[in-house]
Parts: sequence; structure tokens; C-alpha cells
Amino acid sequence: MSDYLRPWRWDREDKTANRQALEVHRYGHVIRCDHRGLLIDGERIDTVPVYEPVPRPKGEPEPVPFELGDDGRLFYRGQLKAVLSPPAPGTYGPGPIDLHPTPSPRPQSSGRSTAA
Repeated sequence: MSDYLRPWRWDREDKTANRQALEVHRYGHVIRCDHRGLLIDGERIDTVPVYEPVPRPKGEPEPVPFELGDDGRLFYRGQLKAVLSPPAPGTYGPGPIDLHPTPSPRPQSSGRSTAA
């Protein structure tokens, strides 16, 4: 099967396997936590599954996999991912959202730069 069709195949298999997801609505946004990671309003924010162990220093407790506080702070796997705010008074639609992306580790190159 080509890689182009693979996402469709997995989505279909997941649906038929009755895999569950946690879906929360807050301030007009839809937050979904499923076996493939975290989504906010249909956009994938984190691709690490919630069931994978979280690397942590020895002796520290396991972080809560998914937490949405009353103040709108969204934590996923122990890291702040977004802050959701209520919409401005008199407006319609979802409130503002402040994303906190986690930088991905990139390999450091020890070679010479080719930039001029």
C-alpha cells in the first residue's frame, strides 16, 4: 500500500476497532486526546501517544497525561501545550488560543556551513 493511502487506512481501522478518544469543549474550542496524540480544533498539536511513558528524572512521579485547568491551561504529558481564553464579551465564536509548541530535538551538525 502506498504511503499516500496509509493515513486513511489507519483511520478506518481505528474506527472499526472502536478506539476511544477523550474530547473536551472549552471556550468554543474542541480538544481531543486520542491514541495518536493531541488535537485542538482538528489540528494535531502533539504526535506522541498518551500511553507512551514520559521520560522523567528518577524519583519524580508520573505526570498526568492530560489536564485542562479551570484557568484554560492545557497540559499534555506533563508539558504546557496551550492556554485557552474565553471570547471577548459581546463576540461570537471561539476565544483566543496561545499555543506553546515544544521544540523538537534536532541533531547538531559539526561540519562546516555551506551558507555564503
